[in-house]
Formats: sequence, C-alpha cells, structure tokens
Amino acid sequence: MKTDKYSDRTDVNIRVSLYEYGLIRNPNTDKVIVCLNSGIEHNKENKPIIRTSFISFDEVKEALEEASPGYFSFIGSDLMTELNQLRNDYLSLTISSMNQYSGTFNDYLYY
Repeated sequence: MKTDKYSDRTDVNIRVSLYEYGLIRNPNTDKVIVCLNSGIEHNKENKPIIRTSFISFDEVKEALEEASPGYFSFIGSDLMTELNQLRNDYLSLTISSMNQYSGTFNDYLYY
C-alpha cells in the first residue's frame, strides 16, 4: 500500500490543496510544497509556480506563542485553544492562516 507523504493539507485532494489553497506538507520530514500562484486556473501559458521549504512543529508553535491578539481575533480563537489543538500531522491550516494574516512564514515560502 502506497502511503501519502503529503498528508498535512487543507483538502482531501492533494491537487486541490496545492493548486487552490497553496500548500501541502509532509509531517514526517517537515517539507512544505507551496504554489505561489494558487487559486487561479493553471494551463500551458500560466504554469504553477512551485517552491519548497521546511517548517517544523516547533516553528509553528513558536509563531503562535508570538502572535498578536489580532491574529486570534482573525481566526476566531485564542492562544490556549490553538496550542492545545496543535498537532504535527495537521499544521498546514495554521501555517496558511498565519501567513494570510501577517506573512509569518513568508521568509520560509517566498524566497
């Protein structure tokens, strides 16, 4: 049986997660694959722009601990709830949300 290396994603479908939501992650290696021009139709003339990086559990946890109160208002939660729910196998939504709010992981993803 083939295992899904990039199981940390925001959709069941890996293509939708990468090309529409922009990010997939391998929780075993912390490798993140990002589509910089996600959310648009890709074709021969408009190919996806793909980058890779590594984002660990500890880096996400530290970013949450340093996040402003505005971030938690943005996601409708609070620090303690987010820390209690934080799991290495499901960081993609937190990474995406933090990046949308303040570009927290831009240095990791947009080089």
